[in-house]
Amino acid sequence: MITVALLASTASASMKHIAPNVQTDFSRVVSSPHIAETTYVHPLASVIGNATLEGHIMVSPCASIRADEGQPIYVGDSANIQDYVVLHGLESEELSENGEWEYVTGRQFTADGQRVSDGSGYSVYVGERVSLAHQSEVHGPAYVGHDTFIGMQSLVFNAKVGHNCVIEPGCTIVGVEIPDNTYVPAGTTISSPADVSAKAHPIYAGYTYEHTNAAVVHVNEALAEGYARACNGDLTEEPVNPEEPVNPEEPVDTVPPVITCPASITLNTTADGVLASNAKIKAFLSSVNAVDDVDGPVAVTNNAPAKFGIGNTQVTFSATDQAGNIATCRATVTVKAAGNFYSSALWGSSLFSAGLYGGTTLWGAYTPYMINSQQQMWNLYQLSPLMNFTVLWQPLWYLY
Repeated sequence: MITVALLASTASASMKHIAPNVQTDFSRVVSSPHIAETTYVHPLASVIGNATLEGHIMVSPCASIRADEGQPIYVGDSANIQDYVVLHGLESEELSENGEWEYVTGRQFTADGQRVSDGSGYSVYVGERVSLAHQSEVHGPAYVGHDTFIGMQSLVFNAKVGHNCVIEPGCTIVGVEIPDNTYVPAGTTISSPADVSAKAHPIYAGYTYEHTNAAVVHVNEALAEGYARACNGDLTEEPVNPEEPVNPEEPVDTVPPVITCPASITLNTTADGVLASNAKIKAFLSSVNAVDDVDGPVAVTNNAPAKFGIGNTQVTFSATDQAGNIATCRATVTVKAAGNFYSSALWGSSLFSAGLYGGTTLWGAYTPYMINSQQQMWNLYQLSPLMNFTVLWQPLWYLY
């Protein structure tokens, strides 16, 4: 917890954005803000006086939390105070005509939402996981329950808003109590119990803003943590590069892993390629290994295709250590076409009479067939409907 020291009472003393209040006839005690180390207060925001910010809280630029009149002000864990939000309150105590301090009736709320007049409560109480959206104002005496969203440019004054509520943008809530699990439509003014009955509605499954507050809380928790790290919270300085070591004396791993690739392999096939599931290719891909001098064994990835076609395919293997250093190596898979040659007699007197011009209709398809690296010929595969097997025909002109 950070407590700001009292400023020197000199004319030249400059006001800081986190500072104590001053003593007046409605404020007998000078108090400094109590701000958790996990809370981030932007340098353009101000927190003054008897205010407590407890937990992972984001206070955005130009927000004002001023506990110098109505006191104290409390903001719960994981709340967010967005740009131009105002938290302030009417005086909760005053110096009477006979010179005695007195608490003003009904100007405070307890943490459980009870209105009190004995100084045991808060001028403004903002619960846990509350979102106070841009330009909204919560002016004490006021209470906002846990998990509640107060929309942009809305005003809550001399009022209590319950838990898990949504006050949509542009609303005015004055002098009333909004029940738990309730939403108030945008632009609505509620200033009497009759207004509450008529204009405040139970939150139902599928309501447009049913989960808005949870998402806003998540975003602002992350922002508070991020800004607190960057520049030590001072955005006037150069940002800290998260890729640079926080402690420069700590050794940095800049050495990539040592990767050992498998030897290149050659396979023969009578098809148009070999699947990566082939046993020899699987053994080839798994025989690579990598070791890092800091991390030890390192996982290896590759860019192998699902099928290796005829010819040469180069495979790249990559290993990355925990510091992001990358090592690569390459090996080649060569796939060659192979097949059988036929010189036996053709079915019937000739290919033409029996296959293409005879009385029996047989259909086939031509596929490439490599004799050697210099010459290519065509094989005709014909499926015989009578014999139920595939017959390999060769053109007559190639048999001579």
